[in-house]
Amino acid sequence: LGGTASGGEPLLARWGEKSDDEMVAVYQRADALAIGTPTVNRDVPFPMWKTLSLMSLSALPRKRIAGYFGSYGWSGEAANDVYKIMEEMKWETPVEPNRIPYIPDDEELASVSEVGRKLGEELLKGD
Repeated sequence: LGGTASGGEPLLARWGEKSDDEMVAVYQRADALAIGTPTVNRDVPFPMWKTLSLMSLSALPRKRIAGYFGSYGWSGEAANDVYKIMEEMKWETPVEPNRIPYIPDDEELASVSEVGRKLGEELLKGD
């Protein structure tokens, strides 16, 4: 997790393994979010749409910083959709979406860690 490189304490939260209440609690405590999701059939998968909906209805931290990473097979629309929604919810999105075609190799996986590192650096700027 790239957030540790900038002094952060990342928490991996998989929406498929937590209840709605648990996910909302994660969002409310987070200083930053690195959101990862694939593009499936030219769209954001339903569990991520549900997650974004929960976020939009929750009392979230005053300072909101988010980044996105994800894989895709052909088109990669999910990256742009998630990024746009985060901006609409007034999250700062200082890191461009990291879109990776198909299955990431070692170099591409390292670039995903960069999302977390850059988010951590952005948080430190605010201190």
